[in-house]
Amino acid sequence: MRPGRPFTVCSVANLTDGRLTMDAKAHMQMRVLRLRQVQDRIGLSRSTIYDRMNVDSPRYDSTFPKPLKIGCSAVGWLEESVNDWIRSKMVDASVGNN
Repeated sequence: MRPGRPFTVCSVANLTDGRLTMDAKAHMQMRVLRLRQVQDRIGLSRSTIYDRMNVDSPRYDSTFPKPLKIGCSAVGWLEESVNDWIRSKMVDASVGNN
């Protein structure tokens, strides 16, 4: 796998008569984003992203997506979790503007 490229998480545990179930198809659509992709998606720096996850930081955000350990020293974020967080911020902004 080349650095900076997302990979697709898929589960074959949900095979039924050689066909994928809906759950397995949904899992095949899940993508894991690496730090650079998360930075590009949300527009925050590396240090700010880690501050959002650090309970002791004044920038801590309990709603910020949690990373997944995907290797010995590699982490990634589920794309859908990042998208959900962005949507929640959009809703917060629109509610605050009314």
